[in-house]
Amino acid sequence: MSTDMEVVSVLQYLDNKSVLVIGAAGFCGEILRVAPNVKKLYLLLRASDGKSVTQRFNDEILGKVVKEKYSPKLHHLITEKLTIVQGDICLDDLGLQNSDLTHEMVQELDAIVNLSETTKFDERYDVALGINTFGALNVLNFAKRCAKVKVFVHVSTDTDNEKKLVQEKLDQLRAAEAPPKTITQAMEDLGLARF
Repeated sequence: MSTDMEVVSVLQYLDNKSVLVIGAAGFCGEILRVAPNVKKLYLLLRASDGKSVTQRFNDEILGKVVKEKYSPKLHHLITEKLTIVQGDICLDDLGLQNSDLTHEMVQELDAIVNLSETTKFDERYDVALGINTFGALNVLNFAKRCAKVKVFVHVSTDTDNEKKLVQEKLDQLRAAEAPPKTITQAMEDLGLARF
């Protein structure tokens, strides 16, 4: 449980700091709302479904987060302090292609917040490994290059839901009085379906 003093300390830390946020676009709007003196926010987004990252931000994030929930003042802060960055944590150097922007980020970032993950608990192993493990490693390697980064936050997937999925399947099989061989095969198939 955080105290008021801890919250104030975090907000004070963000004053005049540059922060890269990965995997939580709505979180950027919240940072700007509670810490408007942040120097700059970089939001790493992956292009999807043929949309550019700017179009994706405008359609999926800005419209929902800012237009519905926050004031026009926050909209001004977003346009002034937020830089949308096209990238992908599954790629080396976060898939950054704009060398000027990459150089700027490496020189200016004070903090990196990585909340990117796949939350599908029945995800194929190669996809989950690529995002949750190698993606996190790519973000960490990028952070090591950054001259001023003092804060690195990484939030990982909670595996309790995965255990729940396995337990539910096991309970179904036991309730149906499936023989042990069938249960063993079903558990193997459940694991293979993810790979």
